[in-house]
Amino acid sequence: DGDARAGAEQLERAIEIAPGHLVASMNLALVRLDQARPEDAVALVEPLRRVHPNDLRIANTLAQALAAAGRFDDAAREWRASVDIQPTQEAVWAGWSTAASAAGRHAEAIAILREGLTKLPASVLLQGTLAWELATAPGADLRQGPEALALAEAVVRAMPAFGQGYDI
Repeated sequence: DGDARAGAEQLERAIEIAPGHLVASMNLALVRLDQARPEDAVALVEPLRRVHPNDLRIANTLAQALAAAGRFDDAAREWRASVDIQPTQEAVWAGWSTAASAAGRHAEAIAILREGLTKLPASVLLQGTLAWELATAPGADLRQGPEALALAEAVVRAMPAFGQGYDI
């Protein structure tokens, strides 16, 4: 924590010298997220987002900060904007769906994963995340055991190190 605090102080000084410095502001926002200070991260990244509306790193960092601050609807708008710019961001689809699930929005998480899989049909990450969501969703109407099992089996088959020696 001492190193993070010292690093944050250096980044704050850099921002004082050059307000709106992209790299310093982004790095400080990540430190603030790590320190469980998401609103501080949002305050650092929102101005950057207005200046750089098509920068995916900024959009995704802002979405993470907004989600961590409990502002899921705002975060979802940022994730949507990000995948509209570049739909093959596997980690964004997975992160967005995980945040939706954590917010208790399981149907939305499933829909996000299904949409992501239309863009990245071979994504083992999205298949595995969807399998988990379908197997563990709290509502019986959302749980789809047979589909979850089929997805999990596809993930195992796609990962030779895990699939060797197993007759699935």
